[in-house]
Amino acid sequence: MPEVAAAPRKRNLLRSVGLGLITGAADDDCSAVGTYAQVGAQLGYKALWLAPAVLPMMVVAVYLSGKLGQVAGQGLFGVLRSHAPRWLLYLILAGVLVGN
Repeated sequence: MPEVAAAPRKRNLLRSVGLGLITGAADDDCSAVGTYAQVGAQLGYKALWLAPAVLPMMVVAVYLSGKLGQVAGQGLFGVLRSHAPRWLLYLILAGVLVGN
């Protein structure tokens, strides 16, 4: 009987981790690894403090975007398009494009 109860738990865990895992893996392509190596060679350990400082912000952004998608059934820009002024949507879109 415990085997039957374990299956839904495992499935729920995979569902909750799924979007974050995909988002995290999407950022580690070949060109990014080359960039990381180049920046690491130039800066050494000087910028290492950024990792623990930025990680909580990244986790919250991915978690809230995932929850927003579950509740609204749309992506972040779909929700912004229906609830925010168009100029704000374009401003945020420009920031995302420049950041990527």
